[in-house]
Amino acid sequence: MLHRVGSPVSCFLLAALACSVPVKLGAADCQLVWTVVQSPEVADGFATLGALAAVSAEDIWAAGNYLKDGRRHSLIERWDGRGWSVVPSPDGPRKLTWVTGLAAPGEKDVWAVGYSADAIVGESMSDTFIMHWDGGSWSQVESPNVQTSEVSEEFGGYPVSNELFSVAATASDDIWAVGRSYTFVRGQDLIIHWDGKAWSVTPTPHPGVSGWLRSVVALSKTDAWAFGETYREIQLGEEGGTGSMQLNLILHWDGESWKEVESPNVGFFVNGLLSASAVAPDDIWVTGYHYVVFGVQQIQQPTILHWDGISWTAIPGPVLNRENAYLFSVSALARNEVFAVGFYDTGPPFPRYKTLIERWDGLTWNILPSQDPVNNHYLSGVLAIAPDDVWAVGDAFFTELPYGPLVERYTASCLEGIFIRGDANADLALDISDAVAALGYLFLGAAAPCRDALDSDDNGSIDISDPIFLLSFVFQGGPEPPPPFPGPGTDPTLDEQDCRNGV
Repeated sequence: MLHRVGSPVSCFLLAALACSVPVKLGAADCQLVWTVVQSPEVADGFATLGALAAVSAEDIWAAGNYLKDGRRHSLIERWDGRGWSVVPSPDGPRKLTWVTGLAAPGEKDVWAVGYSADAIVGESMSDTFIMHWDGGSWSQVESPNVQTSEVSEEFGGYPVSNELFSVAATASDDIWAVGRSYTFVRGQDLIIHWDGKAWSVTPTPHPGVSGWLRSVVALSKTDAWAFGETYREIQLGEEGGTGSMQLNLILHWDGESWKEVESPNVGFFVNGLLSASAVAPDDIWVTGYHYVVFGVQQIQQPTILHWDGISWTAIPGPVLNRENAYLFSVSALARNEVFAVGFYDTGPPFPRYKTLIERWDGLTWNILPSQDPVNNHYLSGVLAIAPDDVWAVGDAFFTELPYGPLVERYTASCLEGIFIRGDANADLALDISDAVAALGYLFLGAAAPCRDALDSDDNGSIDISDPIFLLSFVFQGGPEPPPPFPGPGTDPTLDEQDCRNGV
């Protein structure tokens, strides 16, 4: 029975039903789309994910941290092919624990690196932190730290802080982790190595005045790369003054030692490299950032570098505006399948951080439509499993919580359980045709590609209120459908409806 029969919406519904013919609903053609995937709520919010590693498509790890009771704790989550769950993990000895990198040589051999930090007078502010998964639990592993006696006088004699940002493995006994060692006055890159028995610091060139490494890729025991930034002194004018510029830093391991490799710089005075991924020894991608000056405005925009086996080259990438934008992470699957993620600022008058995802198709970089479920969010980690199975993680500033993990997946829209609320005919858009399709299902016995999508108001049942709700939204500015909306995703609500055929 129709409610509000005299209303314009209900009259329109009657007319649509009277004029409609039996609608044949089948699954729409599959499309590759980014969807938000539900992840566990952690503590009271204040949680983020930033690193990814995979043993297989059904065994994926994500790492980050969360804040609770004034302490920052390690956060490890695992995908088992059906959903994400939190796996208990230890914290470092200090008040704040940051997990920044993951590597998965095997099912029972997964490594996480980061640092444990705390500002204590007379001590270093941070120490390296490493933990290992043995197939049953996570446990902390002893990791080295550069000491005051091991650095030059330029470090001022202060306690040395040590941090790790990335880890990569070629085998269970050949694992590299990179970061930095620093004091109040100076810093240098830090590289440590696991030989199957213990971690140890490996000598590096330490070029420039100060510097650090943010990413590492390892292709074999004689071929590894590390990326970051360094500061070099320059001459300022004819009077003899000096200054420093922040430039890209690339180091290469040839099986015997680490050596600096010449790298291009896009910006004149500020450059940095954040993430790297390799397809082959002659096909490596790196993302970073550089300063761009637009009049009086100085902003940071993405840098993309490529190694072809001979030299490094800066590759142009698309930008959305003249505002800040970053590509924090890159994952290379094949020569024509590379993904990079980050964020961009929408700019005035109401600036917002929005997810930024780009894809290399073998010829150019292109921006892919991505999900922005709330006002401010960014993606800081990406992992390509297959051309139609890519994961990205970061965090989002939700309305109910200060911020929480954001997990997105790039996959076929026709997979089971992925839909858009209200998209009754599965064409990935909401309009009058969806109301007609819903009416065909309710009154004419038409098939439904996804019952979850028909439940427009997400009250757990499918009835005439659903097309009324949908038409109110489309034509009268009524409330928007509950998630998943406006982009496709899985149903966060437990009810009797399902989406067995997907969209």
